[in-house]
Amino acid sequence: MHKNLEDFITPFYEADVSTDFSPAHLDGLNLFSNVDIDVLPDTLKDKIVHGVSDRDDRSKAFYHVICELFKMQFDSDAIFNLLAVYPNGIAKKYTERGVSKLKGQVESCFKKILQKEAENLLSFTDATNELNQYSKKEKENSRHAIEFSTIDELMNRPPPEYLIQDILPERGVCTIVGPSRSFKSFVAIALAMHVSQGMSLGTRKVKKGKVLFMINEGQGYFAYRCKAWLNYHEISNNDDFLIAPKTVNLANDQEFKSQLAHISANHSQPALIVIDTLHKASLGINEDSAQDMGLIFDRAQQIAAELSCTVLLVDHTGKDAKRGGRGSYVKFANADMVGAVKRTNKVVSLRTEKQKDSEDGLIFSFEANMCLVPELGQEMPVLIYTEKTDLTQGDFVMQVVAENSKIKKEDLQRQFEQNHPDKKGNFRSVISRLKKDGLLQERNGHFHLSVDDDFD
Repeated sequence: MHKNLEDFITPFYEADVSTDFSPAHLDGLNLFSNVDIDVLPDTLKDKIVHGVSDRDDRSKAFYHVICELFKMQFDSDAIFNLLAVYPNGIAKKYTERGVSKLKGQVESCFKKILQKEAENLLSFTDATNELNQYSKKEKENSRHAIEFSTIDELMNRPPPEYLIQDILPERGVCTIVGPSRSFKSFVAIALAMHVSQGMSLGTRKVKKGKVLFMINEGQGYFAYRCKAWLNYHEISNNDDFLIAPKTVNLANDQEFKSQLAHISANHSQPALIVIDTLHKASLGINEDSAQDMGLIFDRAQQIAAELSCTVLLVDHTGKDAKRGGRGSYVKFANADMVGAVKRTNKVVSLRTEKQKDSEDGLIFSFEANMCLVPELGQEMPVLIYTEKTDLTQGDFVMQVVAENSKIKKEDLQRQFEQNHPDKKGNFRSVISRLKKDGLLQERNGHFHLSVDDDFD
């Protein structure tokens, strides 16, 4: 913004644009009082006070003076006031014809300068846009280019690194899959919070980075769930954890490109982007179609490549939870990591069913705790990581039932005895205790999990 000349000199009078600026009228005005022209460069000051020789083009010289004052961030009113103080200087050609002429000429020059500034800015913007388009085209071309390397060149590349050791790679597309009410969204929140805080997950290292968490269901209580996690860990705020109440549209190419461009322009260098859920981020797509799901995962990979981050997709299991995520096998094949979420009472486990660049089959356990959220006036569930991997007999039974949705008594007993060969006789007492505690129900010869309303 241009500064007013009053920032540098004391205003000399309230100008009346109807007053003629003839020498006769100047005598009656105290125009020269308290004006500090010494703040200007000597050459500029000389032109303003004394003007230029008759051999010089006075119009061009006048415009040059306006330009110099503009560069010093004086606005048109400030320039007019200053030139009016020295009617026999550079402004003589116009002051002789009255104050209105001088003011009009100053404004005309100022408008011309602003137009040139706008043209220069437009040219710069056009050039910048062209450069950005070129960069995007180059990046797009590089994505599709096929480059070959020798074995030694590949071996000299740094090994893949983790965002969360043994769980999330530093770059790529990952999925966590679980049935409804399995706490898969709570697992995603816990992992994302650890990243945004740079907080280790037990003994496993975590790299700190910005998290963009996009949700298209459960928006009403999502912030309270996050706040409960922060309160439990006694963390006052988390500026690196940003939430959007909608996800990118992975099913519509035009909308997706626009949304990705917006994220890229406004949120630089995120470490983790969570999309919860994959199903609602790809509405209209046939999840059983390998071709359709291939396109969905290609767009998720575009996000990871464009922003150099990890994309975590939260997905549902099908009717048969044992078969993993519903729909096409592409979901499993095209992911860098696939984690299966299972809930057994208040123990939630994440098992890496697939880990592209390292060992899979690892189990990570979380315990569900309740934490007060004062803003809500009630407690909310929080998942806390624990190194505990051995399940109690009761938790084992609950996990088997959860994996199968429902299971016959004889099948459940057989699995229990296989896993606890030295404690086969405990099966009946374990079942009795779980039923008494309201955690297990038996209907039509099958066992089902009871619903725990505190952890919906």
